[in-house]
Amino acid sequence: MSTNYKSNVFRIVSQWQATTNPYYLTAIDLQNHPRLAISTSLGPETRFTLEYRLFNSIHGFRLHCTGNRVVCCGTSEGDPVTLVDDSIIDGYTVLCLGTSDGGYYALRPTADTGLNLNVKGGGTYSNGQPIIMYPWKGGRENMRWKLDELSYSAAHTIKPVGVI
Repeated sequence: MSTNYKSNVFRIVSQWQATTNPYYLTAIDLQNHPRLAISTSLGPETRFTLEYRLFNSIHGFRLHCTGNRVVCCGTSEGDPVTLVDDSIIDGYTVLCLGTSDGGYYALRPTADTGLNLNVKGGGTYSNGQPIIMYPWKGGRENMRWKLDELSYSAAHTIKPVGVI
């Protein structure tokens, strides 16, 4: 049995300096270690396709980027957010939205880690700054993200995941 889903292409914007000099979530490859960082560039590495999933009875989504890779959250505080083969489906590759503030949200894994995607650092950020896992702690601007839809495509047929 298969089901239809709609794939949407997004850029994901950090709330930090969003109105003056926006930083976008970007896929980078550092010495064959693919991971997430921020960038002011608007290249193809800042485009993510959302794939909606049901994982352990939790509705979530996976963020696909170039090269058949998906975003994978770290398991501990300070771990980098990496990119893994899209055949891996678990609570660290299926994400959900957390607390909202004016259209910006926490992005977190469906695995109950208490951690969120966070721009690493103490407030001075630049292109290539890594994304790590970090506890919420009130939701500073470097922990909140907005999903800006770029395009919308026709329905695609996929096999349902159900509860994994």
